[in-house]
Amino acid sequence: MRRRAPLRLVLLAAALGLLYLLLFLNKAARLSRGAALKTSLDHFLDEAISEHTRFRALNGSASTPRLLQDSIACFTQGTWAASQNSKRFTKEVEHCDAPSYSFTSACPERRTDPTADLCSSLVAKQILFVGPETTYHLHSLCLNALETHGKRSLSCLGPEFCTFHHICRSQSSDTANAANNHSRFKKFPRVQELLATNSSILRYVLSTTLHTAPNPKDDAYTLPTVDPTTGVRVKNAYWLAHAKRAHIIIMNRGPVPAPAWTYEHDSSRGNWSFADSLYLDPSTAYLGDTTHPLAVRVINAALHTTLTHFLPSTLHSLRVIESHEVIRHKHKAAFTMKDPLNPRSDIDPWSLYYNAQVHMQNRLMRELLPYYGVVFYAQGIPEPPEGDEPPPAPGRRRYVGDCLLCAPTTSYGKAMQSMFLSGLVKLLEESIADVAVGNQ
Repeated sequence: MRRRAPLRLVLLAAALGLLYLLLFLNKAARLSRGAALKTSLDHFLDEAISEHTRFRALNGSASTPRLLQDSIACFTQGTWAASQNSKRFTKEVEHCDAPSYSFTSACPERRTDPTADLCSSLVAKQILFVGPETTYHLHSLCLNALETHGKRSLSCLGPEFCTFHHICRSQSSDTANAANNHSRFKKFPRVQELLATNSSILRYVLSTTLHTAPNPKDDAYTLPTVDPTTGVRVKNAYWLAHAKRAHIIIMNRGPVPAPAWTYEHDSSRGNWSFADSLYLDPSTAYLGDTTHPLAVRVINAALHTTLTHFLPSTLHSLRVIESHEVIRHKHKAAFTMKDPLNPRSDIDPWSLYYNAQVHMQNRLMRELLPYYGVVFYAQGIPEPPEGDEPPPAPGRRRYVGDCLLCAPTTSYGKAMQSMFLSGLVKLLEESIADVAVGNQ
């Protein structure tokens, strides 16, 4: 028996080596297919970009947003550093948190207090957030930073009932505003008061699709509306009047949700027959035929939704804003989530449908927004190295947009907060410099 032991060890080592090789080849093949898929996607997206920019020359006014968005891109890049006491995430860590980890952006400039810099740049100005509930959370991250900076509460009634927030007030204004602070109905401050207190105004308006009908009594604003293509409720409040008064407008149009009927089956994979039906028409079978696995068919459906639903609707909103004499000259920025197209093989189809749209929106909006005088700012930061990523909470799917929903008390939320505020301050400072040069 002793003589056969080495042979068994050799066979076991050979088996383990073969298993490792198969796993490596499987992973390599998956990455190769992913790269080919991304190339095909980008081909269709680049065609759409070319089609929509063919008659819109990139003039001087459009080159400025492109330069600005290039200057703030470094805030979304960087590295996570761990202290000596914690080298890896543990299973007990929430998906938003990474104790003893901190994020450092790749930007050469370091802002020790971006909130103070923001207040200095916003004196007597109004900033407007418009978009779905992810935009509301971004507005909440800003309020949290401003609460800490100003040492006063800036509570909000919720995404559908947000009125306005009087921010960046100096401590000396507390007594004068005491009665207004405790009043049920807050009085909107005049410009003179904003100047006297070095303060400004922040608003959020819920708008799922950036609907831009000029009449505030439009049905889309006043009546419950369901998108017939998805069966999902769409919420849009009238925001154009606030946009006229705002100095800075921050907009977002998120991915289109998967149709409600995809949840009909009890199976964890759902009912994706609508993705299969796209292959009945060769013009909508962008990524090959129905022999492809479900993941490819879901991405094909996401591409169809992006090109036929998201893009036309978003460009229509941008054209309305561009045609408005007052809003056209405002400083405008739009954001999406960071690119997540290389998912794990076990990702569910709903998350894949969502994540694929984020990749497509990033590529489209990065190129198209400058033509409309809007700066593109992708929201998201790199995840920790492979093997250090915190696990998703049990019983739920993890979307790429979850990083926008992390509380500011977590390491992810804190990093997102600093990233957004630093980029926003950079945009404001560059815009002020451009105005100063233009007025000389």
